[in-house]
Amino acid sequence: MKKLSLFYIVCIFFLFPNLVYGKTEIRMGVFAYLGYEKTKEEYEPLIAYLNSILKDEVVILEVLQPDAIDYRIANKTLDIVTTNPIHYINIRAHNDIQGVIATLTKSAKGKIVSQLGGVIITKSNNTKINTLQDLKNKTLATPSRTHMGGYLTQIFEIEKIGLSEKDFKSVKFVNPHQAVVKEILKGDSEVGFIRDGVIEKMVAAGELNLKDIKIINKQNINFPNIVSTSLYPEWPIFALNHTNPSVIRHFASALYSLEATSLHGVYGYTTPADYSGVDTLVREMRLPPYDKFQEITFEDIWNKYSYEIIGFFIISIGFFTFIIINNKKRKFTEFLLESVGDGIYTVDKYGNCTFMNDVALQMLQYTNEEVLGQNGHVLFHHHTVENELYKKDDCPVIQTLKDKQQRKTNESFIKKDGTLFSVHLIVFPTSNGGVIVIFRDITSIIRYEQKLETEVQEKTIQLKKMNESLQDLLNTDPLTELLSRKFFFEHLERDILLAIRNNISLSIISMDIDHFQKINESYGYAIGDEVLKFFSRIISLNLRKSDFLGRLDGEEFALLCYNTNIDGAKVLTQKIQNILENESFIQNDIKIKISCSYGIAQYEEGQTVDLFIKNSSKMLAIAKQNGENSIEIFKSK
Repeated sequence: MKKLSLFYIVCIFFLFPNLVYGKTEIRMGVFAYLGYEKTKEEYEPLIAYLNSILKDEVVILEVLQPDAIDYRIANKTLDIVTTNPIHYINIRAHNDIQGVIATLTKSAKGKIVSQLGGVIITKSNNTKINTLQDLKNKTLATPSRTHMGGYLTQIFEIEKIGLSEKDFKSVKFVNPHQAVVKEILKGDSEVGFIRDGVIEKMVAAGELNLKDIKIINKQNINFPNIVSTSLYPEWPIFALNHTNPSVIRHFASALYSLEATSLHGVYGYTTPADYSGVDTLVREMRLPPYDKFQEITFEDIWNKYSYEIIGFFIISIGFFTFIIINNKKRKFTEFLLESVGDGIYTVDKYGNCTFMNDVALQMLQYTNEEVLGQNGHVLFHHHTVENELYKKDDCPVIQTLKDKQQRKTNESFIKKDGTLFSVHLIVFPTSNGGVIVIFRDITSIIRYEQKLETEVQEKTIQLKKMNESLQDLLNTDPLTELLSRKFFFEHLERDILLAIRNNISLSIISMDIDHFQKINESYGYAIGDEVLKFFSRIISLNLRKSDFLGRLDGEEFALLCYNTNIDGAKVLTQKIQNILENESFIQNDIKIKISCSYGIAQYEEGQTVDLFIKNSSKMLAIAKQNGENSIEIFKSK
């Protein structure tokens, strides 16, 4: 009887643990992106930590594939979910959820990251695959079509160059990510898609020699893990709508209290990231929930083609200005030609006037008696607009008298009072050896054309200024007004060529504001932005005109020092240290002391731009490990 009672107690314990402990269950669904066992191993320390903090709740880990997560959400048997951002976008569209509680951060090579990307790999000895274009007609291995870092980010990247999944010879699904790497090493597939961090984990565990694989489309960005694609926000963690708000508050409080220490790759959680970039990816790839036709809004078009729209707008202004001006010119010319009337006169074979109508007499200010019998060229066509003597042989009337050819041209006639006016001439030969001249006064047209030409020049100057302003927007970081990352690297390439040509030194100082993430977390992102602007301003005020300061990413900056060797760069860095020590960011009752970590490198002959900047970045990483306000200098072997 006692054994039977004990059996019932054990059953109750396992079936209804909340009755035994009196705690509310929180069932947390996690996408098994590494396979069940490895994902469970990664998240169990987090669950243990949360259960050690929560007093009234107990978190139960549920490691599931995406379709199982969808099923459990539909049946309201999950309370909290964390999955990749693309799966989250689809869940959000089809279910009633309470929004993102936090975004995952991980530790990679000693740096906190809250972004993820995809990696494209092949075997190192595969000489046929070196670029994205080479992926066509190759065999592909990937964990699944639902993995964001292991499939979708890579497909989005190759779609930018006109390829798609259909261009692969075959697609093989191998799960988890580590199995994809092994598939490539065995030679069973030519190309592998995996998410970032997998390579680094396998190398650290002794499961992979980095020399055995080749990275395709490797991105040279300030990110600790190897990536082949753009970066997107890390996994969100979110609550379903049926979850009790007090439970969510307790869960979120425990989540944010996680100390900055790695729990099998889960470094901690930060405030919710902006997932609009992921939404754009999903829309453009027509993934669920955007796999069906939907109305395209102006916002969609602007987000994708803003630069093209601006460029088209500027070109349109020029084009329509040209059309309007030419249309006005045509209509005005037609009006003048219809209303002014024609002057007509005839000359004999010697060039002497034999007839002139009233319109011509009025335009020239002569009487009939003063004109008849007189040589027309000598009387009213003897000088050019430039007040130079008009040679008879160059006169179109004299030329037609000689060769009997019809002519049309613009000339200048001289009135009786000596003033010149512009005319359009049509000269016809006659059967008696003379010519008939028909002319119209086009002075007003010429003046109007000159006015229009001036307007066109003014519009051209305006368009040029607008184009220059647009170029400035592309070359300048909008927050700090420093050089943008793209323009900084263009500047760097030019200065390296100048330094080589003039045989002078060139150095880079890479700078990263210490504990900037804490500033954001403590005072908010608006204050963080003000700190970045303050830092940029005080550093810029203390630089030479030949130095160029750029913002590369977030709180990371780079200073290009022209005609400066490694020792000079060190002196300048110490000067910046002193400036920051004597300055503080102050706004209302907020006072923040700023310091930086510094990495210095000098350009050496034969180096690529990437290697040059990589050397200073490497020193910056070491300096940050050494502690705030540290300086590290690259020394060539």
